[in-house]
Formats: sequence, structure tokens, C-alpha cells
Amino acid sequence: MVSLIKDRPSDPIKYLIDKMTQPERKRFVLLLPPGLKQNQEDTMNVALMLHNHLKEDLGIADIKYISVSDLLLREINKRSEYGKQIFESRKTYSYIKDEIVIDLVQSHIEECERKGKGWILEGFPRTRMQAVAL
Repeated sequence: MVSLIKDRPSDPIKYLIDKMTQPERKRFVLLLPPGLKQNQEDTMNVALMLHNHLKEDLGIADIKYISVSDLLLREINKRSEYGKQIFESRKTYSYIKDEIVIDLVQSHIEECERKGKGWILEGFPRTRMQAVAL
């Protein structure tokens, strides 16, 4: 949160709780250092716990959880053109093209923004190009 760094509150936890309960669109990006694959599941769990906390405990219904791995799997299952390329990349254990990942994430974020929903993004960015796109 830029405002946390900018405002430098004396009680940052209270500040964050107050900020999260204000009626504004919420946007979260959960990041891992590159190459820490063993912690990807932990990040997904944190994202899901945050999503559930915001929805159930704070009553923020208009927030969507966006998992890049779920988006990629959905494309594979749809057998779309992207899905075919993703499947081939996974089959050869190679990276999925940045353009594909960026396009999928961008379209889901734009959909949330159009609908006035907040979002929690997990599994993105993974490369320098994705970070620049974010």
C-alpha cells in the first residue's frame, strides 16, 4: 500500500485494518521472490485466507481472487488457442509465454475494474516483463 509508506502511521496494523474496512475498491498483489517454488502453495493459502477474511469477516462481497495457475488451467480445459500453447509449454517444462500470461491476467483485472470489484492477484508477476506489465 502506497499510503502506508507515504503516511507512516504510528500504529500500522490499525491503519491497515481501518484502510481495508473503508468502502473503496481493494487491490492486492501477493509476491514471492523468484525461484521459490516451494512457497507457491503458501502464497496461494495466504491469498485464499485474505479473500475469505475480506468476504466473510469484513463483509466485503465485491472482491475476486485471481490465481494465475487457475487461469492457465482454465484455458487448457477450454482447449483455446492459449490453452494449447500453455499445455505444450507445461508438457516440455518450459515457461509459458509472457504475452499469454499478461493477456489473461489483464483481461481478468479489467473485468473486475469494469464491474467495480476489488481483486487479489496471486502468482503474478513471475518474470521481469510481467512485472513491467503490472
